[in-house]
Amino acid sequence: MRIEFWVPGLPATAGSKTSFPHKVTGKMVTIDSSGAHGKTWRSDVKHFAFDVYQGPALKGSMWLFVRFVRTRPLAHFGTGKNAGVLKANAPLEPTTRPDATKLLRAVEDALKGVLWVDDAQVQPGPLGLDMKVYGENPGARVVICTTRVEAFCEQFGYLRRSILDSKAAGLGLANPMMDLVKATPDAKLVVDAGKPVCELFEQEGK
Repeated sequence: MRIEFWVPGLPATAGSKTSFPHKVTGKMVTIDSSGAHGKTWRSDVKHFAFDVYQGPALKGSMWLFVRFVRTRPLAHFGTGKNAGVLKANAPLEPTTRPDATKLLRAVEDALKGVLWVDDAQVQPGPLGLDMKVYGENPGARVVICTTRVEAFCEQFGYLRRSILDSKAAGLGLANPMMDLVKATPDAKLVVDAGKPVCELFEQEGK
């Protein structure tokens, strides 16, 4: 099974949790330092997950891929006659806070009990590989795969996008991604044609 949905809005991180006894009831109360924005974001993630999946929380291993999109700051663009023109030294992807791992944890927390029973079931996708990107519409693209074949296919999709983005930006490909492509017999399909690699594996059987 492959589940995909888009959550619009500014992604928020999972804050640190603090527990203390209630002054009146004595019961333990837990608060999250991410505040109102973090609470709203996690609620939005649940809402859009429910739009595409209404079944019971799934059991077993699953793979989570999230692509967080944020808009570029005005400082990345020129001024005057160059207004709206991206500066040559503007970074290809976000390199400032929030941290990708904290963003991912907020999604994991939001989907516990909705798509999976426990966070321990979740295998994170390619951390750092197109996980934080710039775009016109902020939000998060969330994909959950419940089989290794689907997860493998999704990972190569991330790989292909990263390679094509690097080519468009005029960057070299001397990195571990290129080594993985070279080691793949059907690398040409991945990089050039973009044919889903999972089709090749499905033909051989899962």
